[in-house]
Amino acid sequence: MAKRLSKAEIQRRAIDIRKNDLDLTEFVQLCPYELAREHGIAVHPLDGLTEFGCPEGSVTFYASERPDVWSAALVPAGTGQFIVENTSHLPRRRRFNVAHEMAHVLLEHEFDRVMFSAEGRHGCANPSSKDQEWEAEELGVELLLPLAAAYKAAKERRTDEEVADLFDVSLPVARWRMNGTGARIVAQRAAAKWAKLRSGQ
Repeated sequence: MAKRLSKAEIQRRAIDIRKNDLDLTEFVQLCPYELAREHGIAVHPLDGLTEFGCPEGSVTFYASERPDVWSAALVPAGTGQFIVENTSHLPRRRRFNVAHEMAHVLLEHEFDRVMFSAEGRHGCANPSSKDQEWEAEELGVELLLPLAAAYKAAKERRTDEEVADLFDVSLPVARWRMNGTGARIVAQRAAAKWAKLRSGQ
């Protein structure tokens, strides 16, 4: 069994993907839909699946009656995959879900069934591996809001709301990155150290 990637390796891969696939630095907004197109992964809105023969009743059930039970799905199709997203959800949440499913693709995770992202859950509801799910969760969010960008935003004393707007992510994701990564603590310590040096203490 392959060893789980470290956070440092995931951060490095996110930098490489941003630069090589979309010509982006760590400090600008990434569009997960553009990333999917770059890799030939189609993203289908749930409400458009009737065109491909999906029963209208099924679409209605998951889009209107039970939109809370899933967020996105990575679907195997022959030797490839495609993503179905729940269009009843807000755009920023959908961006996060697509980034998560793309992370599975980019990390070349093997799976033989549909992988669903579910409401109130970090990652997919039926992962083939807990380690792979952790990797996809970390890479997905690192692509949308890199650690270096979180540190820069903390140094600039940006609010969670400002960070969410800058990177087009939901407020919970912005809070997760700004607080869960320790970005603000690092920025506060650096500012305190600099102030101490300037005062000559």
